[in-house]
Amino acid sequence: MPGLQDGHMHPLAAAMRSLNPSLRKQNMTVPQFRAMLQEMLDATAPQDPDGWLHVTDRNPVGL
Repeated sequence: MPGLQDGHMHPLAAAMRSLNPSLRKQNMTVPQFRAMLQEMLDATAPQDPDGWLHVTDRNPVGL
């Protein structure tokens, strides 16, 4: 069948992404973006105070 020669999934990558905080592809201003990131940093600080914050679902057009 045409178009079905490369049907596959990446379940492990999707599972790993689901563990990270999400920006939910929202449109927001820079101050809103900074406030949301600060909330995420505050929430994850007890787990890894000096670690990286990995965020998913960023909307590059809506910022």
